[in-house]
Amino acid sequence: MNYVNLFTFFCVIIWNINIIRSALQCVDESGKPVDWYVLYKLPEIAHESSLVSNGSAYLYITSETLQDGWIQSDQPIYSEHSLVARTLKNLYETQNEEIWVVYNDQGPLIKGLLYGHTKGVIGADENNGFWLIHSVPHFPSLNHEYSYPQSGHKNGQSMLCISFLKDQIDTLGQILMYYKPLILEKKISAKLSSEYPQLVAAAKGARVRKAPWQLSSTLTSAKGRKFTNFAKAKKI
Repeated sequence: MNYVNLFTFFCVIIWNINIIRSALQCVDESGKPVDWYVLYKLPEIAHESSLVSNGSAYLYITSETLQDGWIQSDQPIYSEHSLVARTLKNLYETQNEEIWVVYNDQGPLIKGLLYGHTKGVIGADENNGFWLIHSVPHFPSLNHEYSYPQSGHKNGQSMLCISFLKDQIDTLGQILMYYKPLILEKKISAKLSSEYPQLVAAAKGARVRKAPWQLSSTLTSAKGRKFTNFAKAKKI
């Protein structure tokens, strides 16, 4: 291999790594992008498996494993190799050209009594994004690394992650305006602010202030799966 070919080879590798890092999507436990997944964290129940008995076990179905039905993971929900930890990896890394919106009516320090009963994470870059909808109080961690709250072990918890292409991302902002979520964290790239104006506005507290007070949206995943979302706002 001559020097020109060797240089080209390494440039291609670096280019591919950057593509993988920049593609914000739902991912499986191996880090492979998937169109969607559903995760059910089992409650604490008497069982021979320590993961089940301490409330750390979870089942999942992804767009790539649908034919196999529910799969019980070997990973505990708090592991950095879990499905959700892999998906949220970029949240804990320094990324300049991304938008992140973290909302939870049961935040780490306060309860959002005046906000919508809703929990989730939206991550997006200039090409892709995902929406993680979940039921876990005090989640995700807003520190510098992924963790799962002790308060989320006792009861069963659920998560739905959907991958989107760019053209669907701003619709999520419109939905959030109806939800009136308690925003715990927002990271807004100046470059992407004009790309997703409704998402940015929702992250900054914009709300629906006039009729209609209900919204029905059909969202299309990155691979064409249709999801219907229903949202409502409090009449002012």
